[in-house]
Amino acid sequence: MNFQINRTIRIALLLILIFFLFIGKTSFFVGFNFFNYLFFFCLFLIFLFLFVEAPEKFTGIILVVFSGFLLDIFSSGTIGPYIIMMTIAGFILKFLAKNYVRIPTTI
Repeated sequence: MNFQINRTIRIALLLILIFFLFIGKTSFFVGFNFFNYLFFFCLFLIFLFLFVEAPEKFTGIILVVFSGFLLDIFSSGTIGPYIIMMTIAGFILKFLAKNYVRIPTTI
């Protein structure tokens, strides 16, 4: 029970952090050239988290779907393409991490 609460709090904090990074990118830091790369930094962090988490867990997939949803909301197009593209990319990374990557452990 305590593990599930800690996991839920961790997911909620990550979702809130991603939300505020996207809000900051689209509203506060529009005029700064350096912060135009904040979007790519957010995506890099999300996919890095997805790549290094345990292959059996799906916390990274939740973050990918949420960030795809934010990308769809803040874009001028229809809702759906970014969610689909990022979810497919997330599942491909999860598959590659599970089948082809071994994180070294110490003895």
